[in-house]
Amino acid sequence: MKLWKRLLLASVLAAIHLLVLAGASYLQSIPLLFWPSLALRTLALVLAAPALGLRGLMDLKLGMAVPSWLCFWISDLVLLYLMDKLRAVRKVLRSPTVRSRRILFAGTGVALVGATGVARETTQIEVRQRNLPLKDLPPELAGLRIALLADLHRGPAVSQGFLEEVLERVNSLKPDIILMPGDFVSKSRSYYQDLEIALSRLSPTIGSFATLGNHDIWEGREEAMAALSSAGVHTLQNRSLFLSTQRQLSEQPNGGLCLAGVDDLWSGEPDLKLALESVPQNIPVILLSHNPDLAESDEAKDFRVDLQVSGHTHGGQIVLPGIGALATASRYGTKYLSGWNEGPYWPVYTTVGVGTSSIPVRVGASPEIVVFTAMASC
Repeated sequence: MKLWKRLLLASVLAAIHLLVLAGASYLQSIPLLFWPSLALRTLALVLAAPALGLRGLMDLKLGMAVPSWLCFWISDLVLLYLMDKLRAVRKVLRSPTVRSRRILFAGTGVALVGATGVARETTQIEVRQRNLPLKDLPPELAGLRIALLADLHRGPAVSQGFLEEVLERVNSLKPDIILMPGDFVSKSRSYYQDLEIALSRLSPTIGSFATLGNHDIWEGREEAMAALSSAGVHTLQNRSLFLSTQRQLSEQPNGGLCLAGVDDLWSGEPDLKLALESVPQNIPVILLSHNPDLAESDEAKDFRVDLQVSGHTHGGQIVLPGIGALATASRYGTKYLSGWNEGPYWPVYTTVGVGTSSIPVRVGASPEIVVFTAMASC
């Protein structure tokens, strides 16, 4: 193919990619069109993987914010070049030996094994045990078991059965406290009813605590708050609760431990002052924030937080060898992708989460439940 034709065709393909992605994202908000649009979006993202990988690498390694259209154009141009080269070896591939049944069966086997692995990784729940040293933690609260799970995303791509399986697994870990920093549903507020039924089965010895994520607010803040409240979950939207040395909850400082939370950074109105201004400086604080980027807020320097727990990033959801996460939903690249990280003013633990968003697939980022064991530190 001549160079000018290749350049023109790459431009057309890049434009189609962008239109398909934008159109599929819009159509996913229409319940009856969710699955057809999801299939279309998935296909577009698979074809766009080289472009997304290129953009991510340039952003993370070189600090260059390259426009999406340029990445699509470059990757399509490279693809067309490779296709030209592949045509040159087609004669070899047409030989009887290459077309044998053994090659066909081997290729089919590899594809099936790969597909099975992806499906298993999307639903295989990992349990991660972590020690949590907290300064000023009273001896009476040492050994407190705190479960963390986020991004349940009950919706078309996350079944009620899988959600209940996850929550049964949480109960089996015998937590004292369950922390859930948001994104409980996706795509429709009708799923709040399922959420209420599932969450009502949680059985921590002290209580469950939650903040809303961007998806919860998009689907209906009031409905989300009502479902959580009916399920017996304490909501911490710009507020705090205190756990005494007798393991009793109170709205007033009573020693022990503070559990606080803020509204979503993207779609809500997070207010650290409202959440933390009544907390004495000698009480350890665990803060729930759906989005880990909250730790970078200038307002954070004015308050004590011993640990911020977050979700939102899904651990990248699709993490490819040699490329890394295709997307992180964070302004800070992979800094808060998953696990322990140090913010400017306090530490952050970002869970990989449970469900999926946009594409119902996880690669290299299996769903997880994190269990902290609290202990006193100097």
